[in-house]
Amino acid sequence: LIVTFHGPDRRETVRFGGPPPPNSTAVFFQKEGDPKVYLAGQEVYAAYDKSALALRQRQLVRYNPHKVVRVEIEKRFERRGKDQPRTVEYERSTLERLEGADLGWWLTKPHRERLDDLKVMQLVTGLAALPIDDWRPAGNLNAQGFAEPSDKVSIWLHGSDKPYTVLFGDDTDT
Repeated sequence: LIVTFHGPDRRETVRFGGPPPPNSTAVFFQKEGDPKVYLAGQEVYAAYDKSALALRQRQLVRYNPHKVVRVEIEKRFERRGKDQPRTVEYERSTLERLEGADLGWWLTKPHRERLDDLKVMQLVTGLAALPIDDWRPAGNLNAQGFAEPSDKVSIWLHGSDKPYTVLFGDDTDT
């Protein structure tokens, strides 16, 4: 196992050797450019002996929930007319955290209505903490339900014009 650390003006490489003698819980390693061989606990080796997938972030999006000022939720629905092809549309709801006299979370589209601050913050916090169980190659996005996702959630942070957007695929046959 070879581990290389990169810094602004520095590069360090450590090479782990074979296992130490029996009944030992240590491993051999050597720093590049240093002829000495060192001994470290097996936990040092175990910390680096991981696949790239094991090191991936297990959180879908990272943001501070208290900085969210706007949320858009788009929910898919289908229209089927007699002798007409199926059409997919999205119902969009916009939630905004307002200041001043209207302090708190409000539904601003499709109509105006005061919302429960706690429930909106649970939604915002839940999305920020949404765990990832596994990864798949992107592959065929249509087959994974992303051509017409069932839900789209976009989150805007204070001072940002660009949202975080999460698409939830549809696993139903269409």
